[in-house]
Amino acid sequence: MSDTRPRMFAFKNYAYAREDAAAFVASEGRIHGAQLERAWQDYLVSSEPGSRLEQDSFALEVLVGSAM
Repeated sequence: MSDTRPRMFAFKNYAYAREDAAAFVASEGRIHGAQLERAWQDYLVSSEPGSRLEQDSFALEVLVGSAM
């Protein structure tokens, strides 16, 4: 639990992309909104290469993290 809690809070930083993340997930990756793309690029720059999520997993984490 202690490992996931900081991670959830980290994804709250991308709450601005929640609607785009929902569209991305619902469309099975066909809809790429500008806010999700910005969040994705920020995430790639700020994360460690070995611990990066795939974009579909990232979008799900944005949805979960911004709902909390």
